[in-house]
Amino acid sequence: MFKLFKKSVSVITAFMLACPLTCTAADEKLYGPQDNGSYISNSNITYTAEQIEASKVKPVLSLTKTELNAEDCYGQSIPVTLSVKGAEYAWSSMGVHIYYDEKLSLVTDSRNNVQKTWGVAAEDMPLKQVSTIDNCIFVTCAGDTGYGGDGDIITFNFTLPDNATYGDNFPIEIKYEYTILDSVTSTDLFTNRIDMNTRDELMEAYAFTKGLDNGYIKIKEQVTTTTTTTTTTTTTTTTSTTTTTTTTKPVTTTTTTTTTKPVTTTTTTTTKPVTTTTTTTTKPVTTTTTTKPITTTTTTTAPVTTTTPIVTTTEPTNTTAPQPITLGDVDLDKEINASDASAALRIYALYATGSNSEIAKLYSELQLKNADVDENGDINSSDASLILAFYAYESTGGTMKFEEYLKTRK
Repeated sequence: MFKLFKKSVSVITAFMLACPLTCTAADEKLYGPQDNGSYISNSNITYTAEQIEASKVKPVLSLTKTELNAEDCYGQSIPVTLSVKGAEYAWSSMGVHIYYDEKLSLVTDSRNNVQKTWGVAAEDMPLKQVSTIDNCIFVTCAGDTGYGGDGDIITFNFTLPDNATYGDNFPIEIKYEYTILDSVTSTDLFTNRIDMNTRDELMEAYAFTKGLDNGYIKIKEQVTTTTTTTTTTTTTTTTSTTTTTTTTKPVTTTTTTTTTKPVTTTTTTTTKPVTTTTTTTTKPVTTTTTTKPITTTTTTTAPVTTTTPIVTTTEPTNTTAPQPITLGDVDLDKEINASDASAALRIYALYATGSNSEIAKLYSELQLKNADVDENGDINSSDASLILAFYAYESTGGTMKFEEYLKTRK
């Protein structure tokens, strides 16, 4: 059994290591939103558009839509907020990619860390992380079941380019992404997945298929004002009379008529065939027929002794190889993400309150070993923080394996 020291839960503030790759959406949609409106969860379950629409929890993730007059935006820091509604205390883990127009500049502090303010929706989350690369921001946070509320999650600040002008529009969007490195998958998420269930996966599916309300910063169009001035002049003459004849040429007005042909838009929807493979495994049936020997007794002067042979049958023993330790994968779903950080944090809380029996009921010995990522015999907020930090690192293009990444944190 792991020994736990009672350490206070800390919030990660360290900036992620720089990496040469960008946040690039995968070409093949093995996870997440599909073209036909369905969603493939990271547990490889496909939810149809109809199932998603029927979700009991319907979160909407939105980004600020800001329109400014030109004189109000030059040289100014413009706030943009990520917020959520429709999921009050129904979520505990989040990881989303936010892309902003490459002409915008993200405001950072003197240490080159992103200037940010966490809002009320995430204020109870003990683990929070922001990572950036190129024009991509990755935001993740984790806590125990139902820690997330409705309202503002986080606010960033941007500045406009020097050559920005009237009518310019700078989009800011949430885009679902996933990465696969060796056998480990990392996906975006918005869920309550400490205890995996269909409701939580449907909530996540709704958020990424129907619940994205993207934002922008826009400079309003220039307003043109026309002013007409009338001048009256009076001239008095006492010595002579002058007659002036003015000839006015006719004014020709040319009217141009533009005829717009109707535009016909043809939309073609292609539905990929769904192939269902059913594998039926039939266990062999072994039938053992035992024939009792027939004993014939003949009366003679000498006794007859009959011996029946003993048949021993040995059944084969199936031995399953133990599952190897995968540091960071606490929920054993072959992913390392905010849900694993939440699980590690929950184990820490249970240990700290003396709920060892509850831990034994909820988590296997392998899960506990996977949660102790620094392998010091304790499971605490430090382990949870390292898991969340790696999730942010990998989600912004990091290519190191978890064990290699841990060495850089020592």
